[in-house]
Order: sequence, then C-alpha cells, then structure tokens
Amino acid sequence: MRDDYFPFDRVLVMDRYPLTGLGLCALADGVAGWVCSEHFTTLSALNQACRRYEGERLLLITELISDTESLREGLALLRELGPRIRSGWCRVVVCTGLADPLLLKVIVNEMPTVVVLRNEALPVLRDAIRLAGNPWPEMLLSPAVTEGLALTRGHRLTQRELEWLATQADGLDLKASAKAMKVSYKTVSAWRRNIAQTTGSAGKVAINRRLARIRRSVTGG
Repeated sequence: MRDDYFPFDRVLVMDRYPLTGLGLCALADGVAGWVCSEHFTTLSALNQACRRYEGERLLLITELISDTESLREGLALLRELGPRIRSGWCRVVVCTGLADPLLLKVIVNEMPTVVVLRNEALPVLRDAIRLAGNPWPEMLLSPAVTEGLALTRGHRLTQRELEWLATQADGLDLKASAKAMKVSYKTVSAWRRNIAQTTGSAGKVAINRRLARIRRSVTGG
C-alpha cells in the first residue's frame, strides 16, 4: 500500500554491488509502499539521473564511492547537491561501509541528510530511508555512526585537513595529494603532522598504520 506521507517522487540508489543495490531498492520501495526506486553502480550515472529528473523530489541513497570513482568524487557530488538538499527538493542518505571514525567525520562534514553504515540492522536502514523525508533540517546519524564519531570528539581538524584525509582514502601519497589540492608539499606534511598529533597517532609508524587502515576500509582489503 502506498504511503501518502512518503514525500519523494523517486528514489535513486547508487551502490557498486548489484545485490546490495537491489536490496536497498527493495527497502526503499517497501517504505514508500510502491515501486519508485532505480539502481545505479556509478556516481556519474547517479548524477545524470539527478539531472534527468530535475524538478522531481528525489531521495538519493549512495555509498559515495564506486569501483571507478573515488571518495573525493562522492564528496564533490554532495557539495554539488547542497543547494537542492537545503531547498528540500533532494535528500541524501549516505549508506557507507567506510566505518573509520575519521572518514565518518569527513563525510558528516559535507552535511548529507542521513548517514548510516551499510552493515547495520535492516530496521536501522529502513528508518534511515523513512526519516530522510522528515521536514527538520538537522542531519540524522545512525547509532553506529554516532558511536564512531564519538571517538573523534575533541579532534579539531580543519576543513582542509578533512579534505586531505579524503585524498589519503583515495590512496594518494603526499606529493600527489599536494598536487591534487594545489598546495605545497610542506603544507600537506604539516596537515599530516597535525592530524597525527590530534588523533593520538604521533610518530611516523603510527600515522602510517592509521592511514593504511583508512585506505583498506575504502578498498575492502
């Protein structure tokens, strides 16, 4: 039965894994009470669909990365959608496997509508879809995301340092990340040092291990 309180005309699901994507589509259709979802495996296809359905009220569910697209590209898409999110014509549920607390901090910094971990219980995922349509402007965080972010409490990282962490998730070394962010090698070295000190990973070995874990969380390795 169609839910008259479901405020979206269409749900666009972007997940690189077909089975997971179809599962999220089924959840969204169940919440809506009618078949309203489409599945895409890339961010570019999701973005094209957003443009194709401009003028409709859209709910986007995305993991922010694909087999061919980086976390930075996913974050850039969130920034591009920002005006539509704030206007209420588009809402974004980030359903991610990136459980590292620092990466969650990077994602939350871009202000999606809801952030949930993809391995949380089905009722949590269902609630994330349902609550994305509520009118209040505050970002909603699932229990696991809230717990993860609690571990970063007191970590005072700048916007640019968070952007640099995304380059590390994408596997760029210091030289490549400096070039990508159009700053000097000295600047990114300073960001790396400050992140190490702020997060309690002081020392080259400790911060290298932390960054390696972040990269593995993206690749699934």
